[in-house]
Amino acid sequence: MIEVANGWLVVERWSWRTEPLDAWLRSLWLSLLSNLDAGVGEEAMFRGYLLTGLNKAWRKWIGLIVMAIPFAAVHLMVSGAQETHWLPFTVLLCLPGIVLGYAYLRAGSLWLPIGIHFTWDLAYDLLNLTGGPHQGLFGAVTRQQGPEWFVGTSYGIEVGLAGVVVAALVWIGAWGWTYRRNRQVQGQPLMVA
Repeated sequence: MIEVANGWLVVERWSWRTEPLDAWLRSLWLSLLSNLDAGVGEEAMFRGYLLTGLNKAWRKWIGLIVMAIPFAAVHLMVSGAQETHWLPFTVLLCLPGIVLGYAYLRAGSLWLPIGIHFTWDLAYDLLNLTGGPHQGLFGAVTRQQGPEWFVGTSYGIEVGLAGVVVAALVWIGAWGWTYRRNRQVQGQPLMVA
């Protein structure tokens, strides 16, 4: 919203208006499959396996930070990552890893981080937050022209302030959802004195 309002992310067109229906449906299907694969695969590997083991060996916060480092490191090989120096890229990509790990530990299940991860990736294909065309894009075709410190690079908003803000909002949302759910499961009132 901030990016569009400031002219930093320009929506040039919507792909469903210009693509033939079969090409658009193919892009939608590709996006759904690839994002489900990334969401389930990465969450099972980094949160389900690695974080579970680290959490048993160390305290929760140490495990979260240690798990987030290899999560960020594997994303160094993704297209667009080369535009950001590897050190700030890794630090900034640790944040989504920590948020997803926190969601996993709070929920006690992989369903919440898988849902967050899938939705995040799907939003990229709908809103095209990286700018420019890419495979799986089924929504907006955009051009990014804002300052990199805010909008990130062609990798995505995770390497800019916008990504930090979104990660913080997801963190708050995960806490709120799990707080409400846990209170209801325990039969306690939602209001705390």
